Amino acid sequence: MFTSAYIIPPSPLLLSQVGGVQKEKFNDTHHALGIVRASFAALRPESILLISQYGARPHAISINIADEYQGSLQSFGDLSHYTFRGAPSLAYQLLNEQIRPLVTGITEQSLDYASIIAFLLCASELAGCSIIPLYPSPARTPQDHVRVGSALRESLSHTSRRVAVIAVGDLSHHLTASSPGGYHAEGVMFDTSVISALKKKSVRSLLEHAERYGEEVKESGILAFLILLGALEGVQCAYKQLSYEAPFGIGCLTSEYLF
Repeated sequence: MFTSAYIIPPSPLLLSQVGGVQKEKFNDTHHALGIVRASFAALRPESILLISQYGARPHAISINIADEYQGSLQSFGDLSHYTFRGAPSLAYQLLNEQIRPLVTGITEQSLDYASIIAFLLCASELAGCSIIPLYPSPARTPQDHVRVGSALRESLSHTSRRVAVIAVGDLSHHLTASSPGGYHAEGVMFDTSVISALKKKSVRSLLEHAERYGEEVKESGILAFLILLGALEGVQCAYKQLSYEAPFGIGCLTSEYLF
């Protein structure tokens, strides 16, 4: 069963051990993450479905069924080594006949940096909480990602395990002249449109934006967001935007869906 759902930005600068003084430029996001951590502490999910475009496989949407994950943020200056519990029995349950035509099961113990960051920001204090990484794929259509979300919703409705869902992703990388990709006028329009679709839980609108903004889609977390909205379709929940800011020219959205 669902306990909650969230959208979390994956910037390593949000972590004290990486961001240092730069962390202070994300004041709104840090306040929002405090709310998310309080939500996790209150709801105490047993597992987290982590949907991360940053671990995407080129040829297929993938669900990881390993029993343990390891990773590091050494490329960002954090020399710590992180280990996370898997939930292989639940992952196998999610990888059912309905979803197998669209999703490949993998057993890769190396965890992508964005999933590591999201877990550390939201749930590092939850003892015993396991994770199931799910990776979108640019080789599949946006509609396929929605279908995967719908199939996951059906599977999760039949489990008694308490599961939270996190879609990890940035928005536009082209908001200001200091953005990594430089300024594009469409960047602001993209962020406004995507946030509006997420607020309304409008799969149709988000699909339209995925088709319209090709370059922005490649760099953003929109495929992860499409899986999330597919999973929430028909579920009674309310969207709450906790923060949105772009201190380094990349749109960082933190939000939750309240059940």
